[in-house]
Amino acid sequence: MSFKLNENEKRHILEMHDKVRKEKINENDEYVIDKKYVDGTKLKASQNFWDTIKKEEGSLKEKGKPVLKAYKLGDGRVTIGWGHTGALSTPKPKVGDTITEIEAQEYLQNDATESADCVRRFLEEWKTDKSIKDNHMITQNMFDVLVSLVFNAGCQGLRNSDFIQLVKQKKYKEAAELLPTDTTMIRGKFSKGLTNRRKRESKEFLK
Repeated sequence: MSFKLNENEKRHILEMHDKVRKEKINENDEYVIDKKYVDGTKLKASQNFWDTIKKEEGSLKEKGKPVLKAYKLGDGRVTIGWGHTGALSTPKPKVGDTITEIEAQEYLQNDATESADCVRRFLEEWKTDKSIKDNHMITQNMFDVLVSLVFNAGCQGLRNSDFIQLVKQKKYKEAAELLPTDTTMIRGKFSKGLTNRRKRESKEFLK
């Protein structure tokens, strides 16, 4: 779908931040819809999410593989599999517990499902609220990053963060720039590893 714009119409569109996010002018001076932005309440995690979360949450020695024996993290939580702590779904592991790779996959599926449900819930709230037009319309990459953040920092961690408030206002570039240093999500200090992860998520968010 496209139609010709005159100079005044083009200028008007470029001045409207909300529209620039969803729409663009192509090389033929035509107004076109950017189909990357879709209703986030209907999205599911992509294959890229699954591949990435396994690398981020899995074994440090064997990237992408699950940790099959539970151990304690620096913050006191106990983890097993692909970052499973019991915060998103049961069971809650204890130090020394062992699991199979099939069980690790089940834990990952359950944790990721709960993370995605959290993202869809708050996007549905934004959609219903309508105080900021179309802020539930996001890209697949944005959705995947939001799910990853819930997986890592928890549903309330993301919802209470400064980052998500910028996303809600559709200030996507500012949100991405803040992400690597937004400790409001975890209420603590970033480790070097987490800082690097947030930098990767920041870049992915704007792709």
